[in-house]
Amino acid sequence: MPQDYIKDSIVFPLIFNCSVEGILVTNSKAEIVRINPSCTRIFGYTEEELIGKKIEVLIPEKFHERHVKHRENYAKAPQVRRMAAATDLYGLRKDATQVPLEISLTYIKHEKELFVLAFIVDVTDKRKLEKAKSLALVEGEENERRRIAQELHDGIGQAISSISLNLNALEPELEKFNHRFQEIYGVLKGEIENTMQEVRTISHNLTPRILEDYGLQHALEHLCATIDDSTDVELHLHFNGEALDFKDGIGIGLYRMIQEAVNNALRHGAPKVVNVHLTRTDHELLVLVEDDGCGFDVENTPKGLGMNNIESRAHLLKGEVHFDSNEQSGTTVSINIPI
Repeated sequence: MPQDYIKDSIVFPLIFNCSVEGILVTNSKAEIVRINPSCTRIFGYTEEELIGKKIEVLIPEKFHERHVKHRENYAKAPQVRRMAAATDLYGLRKDATQVPLEISLTYIKHEKELFVLAFIVDVTDKRKLEKAKSLALVEGEENERRRIAQELHDGIGQAISSISLNLNALEPELEKFNHRFQEIYGVLKGEIENTMQEVRTISHNLTPRILEDYGLQHALEHLCATIDDSTDVELHLHFNGEALDFKDGIGIGLYRMIQEAVNNALRHGAPKVVNVHLTRTDHELLVLVEDDGCGFDVENTPKGLGMNNIESRAHLLKGEVHFDSNEQSGTTVSINIPI
């Protein structure tokens, strides 16, 4: 199907020019030989600017090497399929901005040459809607956490305070009772104080006000300072990039994932040092939580509640999570969240 063949077809031009999907055709050299009006609108080029150019002109540079390998493999075994349905795809506009895309591929062989047709949809609005739904789910979960925290404070917390006050009223009478009774009283008082502190801690962890008031960076600094004060573990925070003061669903999700990853390390890894790295780029947030603890076998260890919580939160934010661990070098949790 050379260029003249495509132009001379009767049906093809009607479909090609009227389609709301972007359509482009590349030859065996990965050069663009045809591109329809919808596709030029998606990428901001004119047809003349793209004809004869390599397809990589429409792909962000960091994906070039990978894409060359993908198209070479496709040429060896062409088939009708969607591209990378499990991951997000991005195209590169003329103004250097990136656009999220959904792409389907088909092919035609003509006179021993392979022509690949790509059907392209700009999914910017779809991604915005998905993100809004995900953030609404996160916010709904946080509202439930706030409700539970309030119930703990106003219900259980107040009940324990009342018990503590009634117990304190017995102190003037302790001298009238034997040593065994006094010991039991001391144990009860200690357990009530410990229970009250635990309720306060749970309530605070359920809804950290500092996150809502001051944003993600300050909330993480407070979390790490609290851990530093209460354990022997050295916990270091590293921030890279600007505007890390998220207060919305992304900030809540990141805080919860980092909190869970750090707590997992403390509970299971017995580390001496934990490092938390948070980096913001133009299009994503990168989180690394590294510890020097005992590590575990990622392949053969069933995922516990903590790991599942991290993964589910990341997926809600359209992100990815990877766990890397061994007994010699500890554990690294890496999280990528698109923004």
